[in-house]
Amino acid sequence: VGLHFRLRSRATALLSASLLSFAAAPAFALLLGDQSLVNPLSILAHAATAALMLMGLLTHLSRPNPKVALVLLAVSALGAAIGLLVPLQGSVYLGYSVFFVAALVVILSHRESFVREAGGSFASAVVLASFGLLFNLARVFSPALIAGMPAQLFQITLSVLFGLYLLMLEFNVAFIALHREQDRYRTLFDAAGDIILVSDFEGNVLAANQGTAERLGYPHEKLLTMRVMDIDAPADANRVGERMEAIRTQGAAVFESEHVCASGTHIPVEVNARLTQWGGQPAVLGVIRDITERKHSEETIARMAYYDPLTGLANRRLATDRLNQAIEHASRTDERVALLFFDLDHFKTVNDTLGHTAGDTLLIAVGDRLSELVRTGDTVARLGGDEFMLLIVDVSSKEAVATVAWKILEALRQPFLLCDQEIHVTASMGIAVFEPGASSSAVELLCDADIAMYKAKDRGRDTYQFHDPALNAAAVERFNLKTDLRRALESNELSVVFQPQVSVSGLTIVGAEALLRWHHPGRGPIAPEEFIPLAEESGLIGTIGRWVLHEACCQAHAWRDAGFVDLRIGVNVSGRQFTAVGFADEVAALLAETGLPASCLELEITESIAMRHSESIATVFCELDAIGVRVAIDDFGTGHSSLERLASFPIHTLKVARPFIQAIETDEAQSAIARSIILLANSLRLNVIAEGVENERQLQFLRETGCAQMQGFLFSPPISADDFIRLLEANAAAVAAS
Repeated sequence: VGLHFRLRSRATALLSASLLSFAAAPAFALLLGDQSLVNPLSILAHAATAALMLMGLLTHLSRPNPKVALVLLAVSALGAAIGLLVPLQGSVYLGYSVFFVAALVVILSHRESFVREAGGSFASAVVLASFGLLFNLARVFSPALIAGMPAQLFQITLSVLFGLYLLMLEFNVAFIALHREQDRYRTLFDAAGDIILVSDFEGNVLAANQGTAERLGYPHEKLLTMRVMDIDAPADANRVGERMEAIRTQGAAVFESEHVCASGTHIPVEVNARLTQWGGQPAVLGVIRDITERKHSEETIARMAYYDPLTGLANRRLATDRLNQAIEHASRTDERVALLFFDLDHFKTVNDTLGHTAGDTLLIAVGDRLSELVRTGDTVARLGGDEFMLLIVDVSSKEAVATVAWKILEALRQPFLLCDQEIHVTASMGIAVFEPGASSSAVELLCDADIAMYKAKDRGRDTYQFHDPALNAAAVERFNLKTDLRRALESNELSVVFQPQVSVSGLTIVGAEALLRWHHPGRGPIAPEEFIPLAEESGLIGTIGRWVLHEACCQAHAWRDAGFVDLRIGVNVSGRQFTAVGFADEVAALLAETGLPASCLELEITESIAMRHSESIATVFCELDAIGVRVAIDDFGTGHSSLERLASFPIHTLKVARPFIQAIETDEAQSAIARSIILLANSLRLNVIAEGVENERQLQFLRETGCAQMQGFLFSPPISADDFIRLLEANAAAVAAS
């Protein structure tokens, strides 16, 4: 335990009391006129002095606790007994001499801690203890030299000097402790990572920590000559008075500000200010934290929330917010706002062929090119994927918007350099214009532009289309049909009908094509060309396709059970279904489930799908051929076939597209194409089926050109399974009769 703590908490009081007793003994003798040492009051004073001095010394060397307290009491009692006995034996001064020797030993043995805690009091303590020792030794060995009243007065004087010394010692210890506490708090003050300023209510800086000088770059001495207004940025300096008044009335305030460094740079800060006292006067203590990193983090979070991380353009959230603001402003000022919504045509091809990294690079390049084309007040945004949006404010006319749209499309037509090769892309754009007096919301305007964009795609892509209110009705209708189509399968609204395929020579039924029909409960029959594209868009085509294939196989097996064992069933398959992983295995499992021989099933895919996916589809062709399933190319002649690939695929049938058959009577070119397809199929030893045969002249043409089979209204329209079995029976009877 430090000497300071010992002196202040234990020893000083004991030693002070012992000095009073030490002075009281001669004082009692003087007062009573009894110069001997054995008067009762002197004896008691000496006993108290001995006990108190002994306890005072011992407390320097011990820590108080219950056990030590008992020891001290016992020692004090012993000291008191000795104090009573020593005067009776005439050796009181010898006892005091022993005390001062002990005092000198204690002081000298604790020299370092004494000097550290009490400063210059050490020398005074040594002198006084030595003087007391000499005085008492003189009383012991030369009593005649120092006796009587002078000796007693001298003892009183010595006691007073010791008392004064104890006061000085207490002051020195307290003074050193105070400075030590000040140094400690100053160290903490300067070591604080934040800026700490103390100012008066006029803004004068009264104190500043070292962190203030380091962060702001001003010398510490200069800071104490500055005002808070000199540190604050101009905009915040004007508010100092207002903030000071808030602190004065409320006692504290927390606010953000901006400080100016000595270099002239500005740093954002958070100020936590409180009312305090400084030099006995009200003042303001401000703990100021540099929030530059926090601001950067907030900006980063805001950028992540409002900007596209890939292109750096505004994202959907920010674009919608700006669109709302533009509409509100346009409503007040009777201005126009144009929204251009577009995506890149066939962007998936870039990802599939060059990889997603190249696709991302292309999107960045498109964003950069768009940003170069727009005005400062307009907004370019990437809404997701390859979808972009351009918001144009203060539009003069639709013609001006059309000029901008054409300029953008033309700019996108210019080649992009990706992977050391030029890439050409186009875009389809929909435009919606907010007219003065309109009440459209941002969501509605986006929807209108989206609908118009799909209309542009229908027109052949690489163009723009203004929104027409009539498009909304069509879009709503499409949406409703998509929704209804999802429940149509569960509600038994879908059905399969069968159109006979017959031999051209004898009109014998050789097979049937399974065709899907939808009878809507509210709208009645819906044409396949209307709902099949919706099934493709919504992803339902796979589920519906599997159902149709199952129904067709079950029906073909029923016909076999009825005795028509050579009948072939043809089923249309979508490109997505045909190229799905495990499609051939799925077909094999379905044939096993229904019991239909693989040779009785012919799957039909369009020419465009077969050629577009030739590499991926070749494997499926081979897998189907391996299990014995036939493959037919539907609508042949309408796509772009490669004869080399056609010859390499395991194909069994070519179906001549209906338009060629319909035009053979009126268009020689179409008639020539139909004849060429039939000759090509025969040359490749493929079965050939003509679709859409409706009259005898078309039938005669097919017989003349060597077409093997046909289907069409001339023989029969698509009919139900029950009607088909009756038609089979009638056809068999007619063939037998002939």
